[in-house]
Amino acid sequence: MRGYGEIPQPDRPVGNPRGQGFPVRAEGRPLSIRELAHAVGVTHSAASQTAAQMARAGLLTLQPGADARQRIASLTARTRELLPLIEAEWAATDLATAELEAELPAALGEILLLAERRVVSCPMRTRISAAARTLHAALPPGDPDAGPRAALLAIAGEGPEPA
Repeated sequence: MRGYGEIPQPDRPVGNPRGQGFPVRAEGRPLSIRELAHAVGVTHSAASQTAAQMARAGLLTLQPGADARQRIASLTARTRELLPLIEAEWAATDLATAELEAELPAALGEILLLAERRVVSCPMRTRISAAARTLHAALPPGDPDAGPRAALLAIAGEGPEPA
């Protein structure tokens, strides 16, 4: 069996954090990108990008499908060889996640979903600008140090960039 260090380390995680990273194997046959997206529960675009990344890492092959737009994903021999190690990694990840969730006041997945929704409804850039305005307003009037005052206004998008 190959060592853990031999698994390609892409720029971002490959697959789904609930152990559904290789539905091609679960189905026992090659799958279209659309089928993969449905099996993993992600958008077609996300599945397509991940499949392309996995193909570049030598984990999948992508072949044309029934029409020019369709691509069919198949596991490579290298991936089939790595599957026991990958599945053990997912099992350990699932257990570690469950243990972490037991330490939290709510399920980690729920917390992340809520955080994502809040950031989508009010992006961090907007939140940082508002926080800078709050900090600026809390400065004592007539503060001789103009540096923080100007910097906070610039962060809030209400003043010139600091020098």
